[in-house]
Amino acid sequence: MRRSALRDFLTRVLPLSAPLFWGGCCPDDIVDVVVIVDGGVPGGLTDAACAQICANGEYPPGKRITDVRGCLEGDLDMGEYLCVTKRLLCGGRAVSGFRYGLSSGPLIGQWFSRMAALESASVVAFRRLARELASFEAPTALIHRTSLSALEERRHARVILALAEHFGSGPASVSFENADTHRSLEAVARENSVEGVRELWGAVVNAWQSRHSADPLVRDTLADIANDESGHADLAADIEMWALGRLPEASQRRVRDAKRAAVAAVLDDAGLTVPSELVEIAGLPPSAVARQLATELAGGVWSS
Repeated sequence: MRRSALRDFLTRVLPLSAPLFWGGCCPDDIVDVVVIVDGGVPGGLTDAACAQICANGEYPPGKRITDVRGCLEGDLDMGEYLCVTKRLLCGGRAVSGFRYGLSSGPLIGQWFSRMAALESASVVAFRRLARELASFEAPTALIHRTSLSALEERRHARVILALAEHFGSGPASVSFENADTHRSLEAVARENSVEGVRELWGAVVNAWQSRHSADPLVRDTLADIANDESGHADLAADIEMWALGRLPEASQRRVRDAKRAAVAAVLDDAGLTVPSELVEIAGLPPSAVARQLATELAGGVWSS
């Protein structure tokens, strides 16, 4: 979806719902979302006990929480704990072997700290993609745009970290492993198509945030990022077109299947909710609106 088309899309669908709020997502291949779990023990738990509650919890009710990464304190007076879990919600470039640790500070600050760490992963992902495109003798324009995207993601990481610090948190620790492994054109194309879905979803969500966050600094920061992410989705579409033209039919089918699976994952996860502190300040769309936005994309640009 081109930047102008994104503006038209948002103008058309956003007024359909009231300016409510929904909770959080951060860009990466494995995106973290915090899930409220009733620990039943007001006043706090040890890290180990909190993690055990998350590992044994269910969200939504009846569905076991999987891929738990950690546990944060929620409303301790209510015995609530926030399970940091791997779920796909919204955009950004992923890179294999990326790991990061949880930061300290208020929940909203930790949330932006994680987002900054994931933006830093996108820098590595775009740099790697630029090298791979060069090795496959892709058009120079695609390589240049990919390198430029890495610079944009570096700026995103910096300004999002500033938000984290604004809300009382510092940077999260990050590490990368095995980011230079050689991949086939099909593997690169498959990842690119999946990431294009996530980047467009991220652009739409960021655009919503820029209109609905209660904090003017958050609104201004995410308005700029939404425009860049729309451009990254444009780039992904152009890389996809070029790569599919060089792949055999069987490989093309696998790339398209992976893209459809990414769309299905966005639709499946669009209704997740998070704590009120993130809801109001992060300014993300309420679950009903998030599902509506994702459905509109699935029936439009993602269906083409």
